[in-house]
Amino acid sequence: MNIQVMSACFAGCGIQYDTIGQDRRFQKLLKAEQRTRSGIGTRSYAAEAFRATPSKLAQALRIYDEEHMAFATLPRDPLPEDSTLYERALLRYLGELLVRESQKNLTKEIRELAREWKSASSKKQREIARKLPELFRCGRLIDSWDNYADQPTERFLPHLNGKIGKESRHNCLGVAQALAAFARLAKARNVLLMHGEIAARKHEELALKLSTDADVALSQNGADDKGLFE
Repeated sequence: MNIQVMSACFAGCGIQYDTIGQDRRFQKLLKAEQRTRSGIGTRSYAAEAFRATPSKLAQALRIYDEEHMAFATLPRDPLPEDSTLYERALLRYLGELLVRESQKNLTKEIRELAREWKSASSKKQREIARKLPELFRCGRLIDSWDNYADQPTERFLPHLNGKIGKESRHNCLGVAQALAAFARLAKARNVLLMHGEIAARKHEELALKLSTDADVALSQNGADDKGLFE
């Protein structure tokens, strides 16, 4: 793990990297990782998933429709050592911070919609959902693909990119974090569909299925279900 990169990411969330070890929330996440390692055994899907890095697991599940085929491709590594568990907890903590701090960059209008969502009917929630793309649209987009992989941290770190909107510099990661922040504020269930990434890997059928399933879930959402944001 690159300490300089992690330090910059945590600083972009208002946290000093060298103080994280004493943070109660991080300690709780670390203990959860340790409990998981000790309780899953060695020969189960849970153990295989725990051994794999998130990227390897995601790639395997994208490629293979059959669950047993996906897990069969994962490396048979030993269960993670304490140092790896520390890194896993660190990444989970960073993810929580990115979403939490992104709430501060939501506009007054977006925050009001999140408040309305909590008590809204399914019909009203769908109306709110239709408004979100425009409210989260950023005007200052990447000029070309040439600088796609070399972007300033202000595009995705919440303490640097400011209020989201047409004049902001959020990239796709920054917008995704802001959307997750809206869902957290609205207390709504949410799922991130990496449609573009799947399509880029030429898994159009899977991408279409995921999108269709999400559309069906929305259309079938009953009036009594007030928590769907998918």
